[in-house]
Amino acid sequence: MKTFYGIEILNRWDVFTILADEVSFGCYTEGKFINEALPPGWACHAHHCTIYYGEEEKMSPAVKLFLANNLGKKIYLEVLSFGKSDAVTALKVRARTYAPLEGIDYVMTEFQCMNENPHITLATAPKHTPMEANDIKDWKPFDTTLHYKKMGEKTYIVGRLVKFH
Repeated sequence: MKTFYGIEILNRWDVFTILADEVSFGCYTEGKFINEALPPGWACHAHHCTIYYGEEEKMSPAVKLFLANNLGKKIYLEVLSFGKSDAVTALKVRARTYAPLEGIDYVMTEFQCMNENPHITLATAPKHTPMEANDIKDWKPFDTTLHYKKMGEKTYIVGRLVKFH
């Protein structure tokens, strides 16, 4: 039986509000709801970043350790770049912890993901799946100066590490 762990996005709309100034992303256009702004037939996703999908006995020790140390915890996903193909759009991310009261902001060195490019799939074309975001080759750096959902100079999306099934 396959197991699915991921970072569940706590507020899905946060993913799109940080894109509000980027009409070219094709996921949000000023004055329109997301589903209206997508090309006809495209599906909106933006609900998680996959950490592991597969049989538990095949999970690497590093992923097992990451899950053991962080399951149920809040994780901040720093947006690094935007990826697009004819079939799918996604945001490349990396996990960070951020504790403003303690002044801590660092990359989670133990962050483990089964995908070469950890990402949040934003939308898919008809007859395509979110998994196709793993094949995106065209990633453009994300310009954090355009967006208001920031902590310091970084753009973040807040999630929680969960077991989906």
